[in-house]
Amino acid sequence: MVGTLTQLATLPLRLALRGAEIVLRAAGGIVGGDGDSYDGEARVATADEPAPRREPVTRAAAPPAPAPAAEPPAPAVEPPAPAAEPPAPAPEAEPPHVSEEPVLVEEFADPGAEEGAGPEISIGEPWPSYASMNATEVIARLEEADPAAVAVARLYEQANRGRKTVLAAADRRLKVLGS
Repeated sequence: MVGTLTQLATLPLRLALRGAEIVLRAAGGIVGGDGDSYDGEARVATADEPAPRREPVTRAAAPPAPAPAAEPPAPAVEPPAPAAEPPAPAPEAEPPHVSEEPVLVEEFADPGAEEGAGPEISIGEPWPSYASMNATEVIARLEEADPAAVAVARLYEQANRGRKTVLAAADRRLKVLGS
């Protein structure tokens, strides 16, 4: 029973050694006592059968390496000449494809956009016949108008005729209606 337990306990070690032996034989090394290289047949001892006893391995001395062929003597190497000052870097010239001023390739605009983009407000007359009224008539009408009509009248007057008396009267009326 003790022998069986010993065999079981040493089994992993024996398997590892046998595996190493197989690998070394496959690699071409001489491992066995007979000096043959590995022939592809592996045998692992089982728990019932003890591992076969092997004679101690004696390694034969490797044949002496051939003497290297005599090489011709290397030519004498002259020490490098002292380095002269490196040439000064050339001033960086601007590449030929870069120009100083931009060149206009093409310019175009949608019809009506010649003056540029921006908000556009169209304000109609605050009441019918406003355009035919004189400043006194418009101011009299502003005194009776609601705040929205006064604001529209002021915008229309500023955008079209720009009469200062009408604009001042509209501002006064808006101030009175706002308080």
